Amino acid sequence: MNTFHISLGGDGAPFGKDDTAFTCLVSFLNLGRGVLSSKLTKLDGTFGTDGRVLWKPWKYENRMMVVKQVDIFKKSLEKKKMAASTRRAKVTSFIAQKHSCQEFEPVVGKLIDRAHVDPLHLKNNVCTLAHQQLLSEVIAMSKLTDEINSFSQVPAHSPFSSYIAAMHACGLSRLAKKVTKWFDDTKANSKSFDYRFTGKDSRLSFVAFHVINFYC
Repeated sequence: MNTFHISLGGDGAPFGKDDTAFTCLVSFLNLGRGVLSSKLTKLDGTFGTDGRVLWKPWKYENRMMVVKQVDIFKKSLEKKKMAASTRRAKVTSFIAQKHSCQEFEPVVGKLIDRAHVDPLHLKNNVCTLAHQQLLSEVIAMSKLTDEINSFSQVPAHSPFSSYIAAMHACGLSRLAKKVTKWFDDTKANSKSFDYRFTGKDSRLSFVAFHVINFYC
């Protein structure tokens, strides 16, 4: 707890879909308590090196083995005539078949063995899912008629109206505005509500859930 970290990471599109969309991330972090990640979907899994754990570290030697195989595969493609896009698709497909994302030698060399998955986003994603389900529930409970075409026409005593009021009362005004705009645009009949939660939104949401439970 409260350990200073330098985080080096990358975020990109899956291989074979868009190999040009990539962002390098460098963060200087003074962490309090860690939060689990959306990429660790099994909450009872553990990290380690023995055969009983779910997640194991990638060994540097194994990464370099894939890099060498990719290099050999690329050279074999040089002898064949094909479009650059086709060549690239074959390379990314080859890497995917190796169950790897390693095309080149890691820039930080063997220090990559010190890297680990630092789970960060699970709480935000859980709050996103909870709000989506709760929003669907309060709208269904409100039994809105077809004559209602905007949030301004929603009865003040309805669960939907109480839900929005609770959002404002708990400091989630930005979320409340997004929901009302979504309702005005879609009437809750087509596109599902989508909102990217921040850490602050998630913290305030736990208070909001209690308030909504009381009023709705």
